[in-house]
Amino acid sequence: MALVGCRKVNQIAPDAIRDEQTIERTALARMNGPEPCPDRILPRRARDSKDILLVETTRLSSLHLDPYGDGQYRIASFRLVKAIKGSVGRPLANVRVDQGIWQGSAQIHNSAIDLLRPGQRLLLVSGYNDSIDEFCEVLAASPSAIQTIIDNLPQLGPAIAKEHPEIQLPPPQ
Repeated sequence: MALVGCRKVNQIAPDAIRDEQTIERTALARMNGPEPCPDRILPRRARDSKDILLVETTRLSSLHLDPYGDGQYRIASFRLVKAIKGSVGRPLANVRVDQGIWQGSAQIHNSAIDLLRPGQRLLLVSGYNDSIDEFCEVLAASPSAIQTIIDNLPQLGPAIAKEHPEIQLPPPQ
C-alpha cells in the first residue's frame, strides 16, 4: 500500500480555504458598502484591541496630494477625552489619514476620512504610528458604538459611566 501526499494546501483543508475566501470577500464588500464599520464588529474590536481611545478632532488640514502615490490625505490632530481601554500608545498630533487603504492590489476608500470634522468625537482603535492606515481604526463615537464597547468590557463599564454620565449603561444582570 502506497501513501500519497497532498500536493496543494487546498487538498488538506478545502473547507478552511473556502471559509477564508468567503470571509475576505464579505469584509471587502463591507468595506466598499455604505456602512464599512458597523457596530456589530465592535465586540471583537473591544476584545482584541490593546487600546481604545475616545478623542475629539481639534485640527484638520485640507486635502494634500501624495507626492509618492496617486492618492490624497489629510493631517488631523486629536485631543484625548478618555482612554476607554489601555493607554495612549500612538501620536495624537499631526496624524496622516489617507483617502484610500490598499487591500492587495485594490485601493479601498478609508471611511475614517469621512468622519473627520473639528469637534467631532471619535474612537481610535489600537494604532502605533502617525497615520491611520487600517480598516475601522477610526470609528464614529456614537452612543451605540460606545455602549457596545462598554458592554463588551464589563470590568470598565462602571468607571466610564461615572466619568461620562451621558453614556447609559445597561442594568446589571
